[in-house]
Amino acid sequence: MSRLSKSAFFFVFMICGSLAFSQLRIAPIKSNKKQTQVEFKTLNLPFWDDFSNSENTPDTLLWKVGEDIFVNDALSINTPTYKAASFDGLKGNGIAHDMANDFNANTDSLASHYIDLSGRSAADSIYFSFFWQAGGYAELPDETDLFSLLFYAADSTWQTKWSATGGLSTLSDQFQQEIIAVDSAKYLHDKFRFKFVLNGKSTGPFDSWHLDYIYLNEHRERTDTAHFDRALTGKPTSLFGIYREIPAHVFFKNPMTFLGAQQVGTRNLDNLPHAVRYYYQLENLTTNEVYYDQEISGAAVTLEPAQMDTVFGPTDVTLASQLDPLDSQVISSTFYMFTGDKNLFEEVIGSDTVFQDVDLKVNDTIRQTYTLQNHYAYDDGIAEYAAGINVKNGKIAVQFALAEPDTLTHIDIHFPNIEPDATGESVNLMVWTDLDRNIVLTSQAYTITSNTRLNEFKRIKLDKTQLVRDTIYIGFQQLVEDYVGVGFDKTSPDAKDQIFYNTGDQWIQNQRLDGILMIRPVFHFDSTFILSNNKVLSAPVPYPNPSKGIIHFQKDIDRISIFSLDGSLVFEAGSGRQFDISSLPNQLYLMRIGVGNTTTSSKLILNQ
Repeated sequence: MSRLSKSAFFFVFMICGSLAFSQLRIAPIKSNKKQTQVEFKTLNLPFWDDFSNSENTPDTLLWKVGEDIFVNDALSINTPTYKAASFDGLKGNGIAHDMANDFNANTDSLASHYIDLSGRSAADSIYFSFFWQAGGYAELPDETDLFSLLFYAADSTWQTKWSATGGLSTLSDQFQQEIIAVDSAKYLHDKFRFKFVLNGKSTGPFDSWHLDYIYLNEHRERTDTAHFDRALTGKPTSLFGIYREIPAHVFFKNPMTFLGAQQVGTRNLDNLPHAVRYYYQLENLTTNEVYYDQEISGAAVTLEPAQMDTVFGPTDVTLASQLDPLDSQVISSTFYMFTGDKNLFEEVIGSDTVFQDVDLKVNDTIRQTYTLQNHYAYDDGIAEYAAGINVKNGKIAVQFALAEPDTLTHIDIHFPNIEPDATGESVNLMVWTDLDRNIVLTSQAYTITSNTRLNEFKRIKLDKTQLVRDTIYIGFQQLVEDYVGVGFDKTSPDAKDQIFYNTGDQWIQNQRLDGILMIRPVFHFDSTFILSNNKVLSAPVPYPNPSKGIIHFQKDIDRISIFSLDGSLVFEAGSGRQFDISSLPNQLYLMRIGVGNTTTSSKLILNQ
């Protein structure tokens, strides 16, 4: 493949209403899900959130303000637990807070509900702690940028209690922890609140800070920076190596060709060593086949104080070929661990042991689903960034090496909602079989339309189906100099060299930018593939699993029935999000979970 030592091609992003250039640069994208007005709630101690159970935005049961905060597992480095809350100059819909303002201003903020601290005194030893990081994988804040923590006083004013400025002095691949006393009488009232505020550029995603593991409680000390918590952290590597998704008929023809051992991070947040056991589950949610469900460590593994480690998935998983596979199937992989963490915070006060309502096991399980349908995908379907070019007649392409000949019928592309808006712009969709010789298999015009939902792919039908084999390149040529952004998944760095671009007369292979453009080839398209899969992908998942006696769901379910392996009904309940099954003996159970008219099945291990 031809290379240039330097290229005129740039990925670009928006600054102050004009395009700024930097070789192979990208811009973060945040959730555009709109939140309704959140009513104030009054909470009691303890307050704890590690964001591991949040999707895109913070939990409104804990946070009054947070619609512009992006909860994710991609932008921070060495996160204490799974996911962190990221702050920058973008609103929750991915648009800059103020494109016309060149000066620093307050942008993202995260504020709690009321917390009742009335009737307490300094003798109760109340402390507030949190972890933070500047920059991470996103933009490093400037020296003039400020990230602050404020407390709400009884006189209805906000008081700054901590702050950090940007610049190279804050650059670190580790999170820092702060702990602050809440000992002044002006904070010990029934409407105490706290909030984090970013003051930086309001014109785009430039000043990024990340927040995790927020804990406010009484009976603490200034040295109380260790937490009796072991957690999985980060996103597991893909089940299929470089691919995230593969056509079902291709995978099940020879599954062991694609199947690889996954890995995920883990961390001990305590100042003492602790033994943990790691487990892995691999199952087919469509056929209800369980391929693997057992301990992978073989014995307890000791995590040293503050140690970060990697859990390696099993290498002995075997999937048999399917002679006539279903066209649409979903594979689920789950890492979970027995840690000895408490379901609740446990404190000894005098001669009494007090349990407080915070579940420290929510970060002990990470589950991912993989769709086997009718397309190849390097990306995971979530765009953390946008990437593109603003060169007239410039081209971008993604390379796919096909396992077998197939019939190409459609192309999937995610054009995110960003500024400048590409809606209405025209591009030439293109398929190449050889970039060096510029062999174009097909080319057709397409006009970009506005999205109706987050991370929406446009499925574009080709004018003529194409029989393809070996290696193909999918992409487009843009017809104007205006910027056309494409979704960019930064959590797939192993696929980065599948990107190619051409801004003149030579193609260049990407080597700098870690991640992949969200462009996919689709074969033998049939809409029933999508429809048959929706129920499986949206099935409610209980956690933690294994359970110590309390199981949770991310959203309310309508009914739950639990059966022993001999078919006996041992537990039944109506609607809710949390269920206490601690009265049951330790063993494997089968659950039936109902939401509306849909009922799904799941296994649960109880180990108290």
